[in-house]
Amino acid sequence: TIEMPNVLRHTVVTSDHHFGSWQLPEPFRVLSEEQEKELIEKWNLVVCKDDVVYYNGDFADCNVQQLCDYARQLNGHIVLIKGNHDTLPIDVYKAIFKDVVDEYVIDDLGLLVHHCPGPSYGKREVFGHLHRTDFFKTTANNQFCSCVQFHDGFPVSLEQVLLSFK
Repeated sequence: TIEMPNVLRHTVVTSDHHFGSWQLPEPFRVLSEEQEKELIEKWNLVVCKDDVVYYNGDFADCNVQQLCDYARQLNGHIVLIKGNHDTLPIDVYKAIFKDVVDEYVIDDLGLLVHHCPGPSYGKREVFGHLHRTDFFKTTANNQFCSCVQFHDGFPVSLEQVLLSFK
């Protein structure tokens, strides 16, 4: 068994919750209001108050007030890695989240964390964006999809991510 530093157990990745999308008309609705409540419960079961969350994009499809309400319900310090649905002004996100970036590099671990899969520049890649298994059946040895739909609705510890790489 590989012994991971404790900090990795208190750092998680996840993406593509699309909070608030249940209010949108079809075909833009990603989940129902009940599914959303379940995702919030699962988040708070896994993420502690002081944990760091690298959120790989597409946090919410809603207005500013609703965005604030969702963020308040969730444990952890969220670093938002912007996705294609994170379209509110950058200042809004910066006022709500710990940090807001287009991608995040964790050099010590050789990780590139971003929203859409793509060039990883020789690093191991953690991404979101892909929702259904019919879109993304396998990953390369250096890739990890953090989309919440791939993980039964739970965020994933960075420790688990690193253990998944072959």
